[in-house]
Amino acid sequence: TFLPYKATILKKLGRKEEALQVYLELFSLTSSLNYLLKAKELASIEEWKEIKKESKKLLHSFSLIEFLIEEKDYEEVVEEMEKLKKTIGHDLELFRRGISIVRKLPEKLRSKGVEILLDSSFYLFERRTNRDFYKSFLSTLNEILRITDEEQIRTFLKKLIESYPTRRALKEEIRNYLHKLRGDNKQ
Repeated sequence: TFLPYKATILKKLGRKEEALQVYLELFSLTSSLNYLLKAKELASIEEWKEIKKESKKLLHSFSLIEFLIEEKDYEEVVEEMEKLKKTIGHDLELFRRGISIVRKLPEKLRSKGVEILLDSSFYLFERRTNRDFYKSFLSTLNEILRITDEEQIRTFLKKLIESYPTRRALKEEIRNYLHKLRGDNKQ
């Protein structure tokens, strides 16, 4: 549409209030964080407080979490992740997206974020029972290891085996993963 161009032109002409309104209209039409953040650049502190409050009502799921990350509302990020556990655990790609979000959390909240992620992963295992999935999932744990300690991963894996005691392939893949982990630590 022509609206993004209109907003850019208005901004360059110094007609910030009009450009702000166009960016807000674009945000309401698309829910794109990009337009919302452009609106933030133009809004006064008071205007932004109101816009932010209203925007939180319009955003959902990962869009809301990404907005909260941008705004450095980290406590709220953790609260939203808790609410979205089942969604995060619905798909391995969403789980990976969750890892990138947890990476952006301050250190004091990162452990809680990792805990939420690991808990959400149990939903992944409810419907998936094949070796390829197990390998793929376990490889994502390497990314989590960069933001948490190995003991948290080991505790999680033990809990996973206890939750699915009849899944022989899962046990084998976890054993292989742990063996490789020990090997990596010796180097």
